[in-house]
Amino acid sequence: MRVIRQTSGARHVRPGFTLVELAAGLALVGLVFIGVWALLDSIRDGRDRIVREAEEADADANRERLLTLLFANAEVRTDSVNRFVGDEMHASFETRCVVPQGWMESCRVELRLSDAPTGRNLAWVRDSISQVLRHFDGQVELRYLGVVGGEEHWVSQWGRSIAVPEAIALVAAGDTTVVGGRGRQ
Repeated sequence: MRVIRQTSGARHVRPGFTLVELAAGLALVGLVFIGVWALLDSIRDGRDRIVREAEEADADANRERLLTLLFANAEVRTDSVNRFVGDEMHASFETRCVVPQGWMESCRVELRLSDAPTGRNLAWVRDSISQVLRHFDGQVELRYLGVVGGEEHWVSQWGRSIAVPEAIALVAAGDTTVVGGRGRQ
């Protein structure tokens, strides 16, 4: 805004802003900075949430892959002590586990269903170390697919058979996960 000053009949124009205009401009710039800061903060929160969800999805996939590998590598043993044994709450069997050196060695593992505050956890136990593989809301039980007389049957108990089940199912309300099956995938 220009300030016009009249002196002795002549008009003088003085360039500049009034104090009110300057304060209004600074307030507007401040609001723009606050808006940009809020936008960047929102973008950062979104990025962090996406990273967290991706890490959780990767961890879930790794646990599912571990469960699949443990069962796929289950070994048939002729000695009566180390055979595949299972019921509705746990399964114990010989398999091949990755060791810290990077290769696989024979090991004994146990899959256990245990009560949790909001349902049940499926964990695998090796050398007294337990790791949760999956959480289920509500009840869940283990089932085993066996071939009897040329026909496949799901059973809730797997005795000390020399054979390993064709598949293991985690049966929960509204959700059944099958591990193994044809070709023991």
